Amino acid sequence: DICRIGSSDGVYYRIVSVTDISRFKNLESKFEKSEKNLISIINNIPDIVYRLNPESNISFISDEIRNYGYNPEELKGMNICSLIHPDDRKKSVYRLNERRTGERRTRSFEVRFLLKSSSGQEYRLFSVNAEGLYYIDENGSRVFDGTQGIARDISQKRITEYALSESEEKRESVLNGLEDGYYEVDVHGNFVYLNSSLCKITGYDKEEMLGKNYKSFFTEDTAEIIFMAFTELFKTGISKKLAAWTTIRKDGKKRVVEGSASIIKGSDGRAVGFRGIVRDITEKKKLENE
Repeated sequence: DICRIGSSDGVYYRIVSVTDISRFKNLESKFEKSEKNLISIINNIPDIVYRLNPESNISFISDEIRNYGYNPEELKGMNICSLIHPDDRKKSVYRLNERRTGERRTRSFEVRFLLKSSSGQEYRLFSVNAEGLYYIDENGSRVFDGTQGIARDISQKRITEYALSESEEKRESVLNGLEDGYYEVDVHGNFVYLNSSLCKITGYDKEEMLGKNYKSFFTEDTAEIIFMAFTELFKTGISKKLAAWTTIRKDGKKRVVEGSASIIKGSDGRAVGFRGIVRDITEKKKLENE
């Protein structure tokens, strides 16, 4: 600051006030550098990161949006709901421009985002997390300042899940069409899957057998023989045919069964269980003994 003052002898003086702002300039430079680094990190995240102003208009959106046909600059100032499929807009109004924070904030909200295309009908399914942003004003009041969120494309995940579901239905249809019993057990011998034919052989409902150990359906001596057979299978990894065993049905009747077993391996190649076929040969054994 500079000011001019006079004196009684007619001489004027200048008083100069000098403030060193180099420290503030350094802080400003560091802030700008930090902000650029943050934006660089955000733009390398394989999700869409966005920020809205209090009116739900886009103030920032990351470069990932380019993969869906948009330029980040052209979206600034647009209402976020203009990017949402028309059928999803109503449910999205208070979720994408979320005001809540903490445990009540939006998590894993699924919504369809429109792609920029000539038809205007193409879309991708996204999972969105969002929360409100606030600042404290000069009066100490908490003021809503907009919303920040992350949107992840889960389209391929849903397609895969649907394909697996459809595949599982086909698998169920094939296995339940077998006359022989089919089973899957974990490495401890607990049933994790069985078909309807195995239920007919044992007399138990599927719900009664799932989670139960194989020992529950055999005599103690037979259960020990089975244990030895599966231990050998676990060690060698070689599929094998199983000798005739006697199982006890739910009604107390005994049935003679035979079958086969092989190892189920996980994605890492390690054994995670066993699967096999069980055939009721009770009548066959009766004929052989006559």
